[in-house]
Amino acid sequence: MNSARIGVVGLLLMTIEAAGGCDKKISDRDLVRIDAERALEKARGSAGVLGVGGTEPAAWVDPRSPAKFAAGHIAGAINMPFATVEDDHELLKHHATLIVYGEDYADFVAEAMAKKLLALKHKDVLLLHGGLKAWTAAGHEVATGSGGS
Repeated sequence: MNSARIGVVGLLLMTIEAAGGCDKKISDRDLVRIDAERALEKARGSAGVLGVGGTEPAAWVDPRSPAKFAAGHIAGAINMPFATVEDDHELLKHHATLIVYGEDYADFVAEAMAKKLLALKHKDVLLLHGGLKAWTAAGHEVATGSGGS
């Protein structure tokens, strides 16, 4: 990694930290990373035996900017930029499971969002390992435009 990129990453981490991105009680060890196929299973939910006792579908949460979201996102995702999570996270309370994703592997904003949601008392928060890069590599398509949930 060149020194300019290291500087940008460092600045981003300081910005996230200053914005309250990481609760001191939540660490990287608390993050549950899942691959694209497992995430898709969670997102679909299940009907359970004879249609009883299944699981509710999970919600996709995209913490990127509205412009990046519009350029490509997982269909049905909720665009909630990291900067707005403190004010807007209540919109997610009716979802039992939240799957957070970002651009690619080691996406600091997605990781910070997952930690923040855990700190805000959301119970089942998962992180799509590899983000959109892994999603498309697994053969899944992305939607474009500002639509979503």
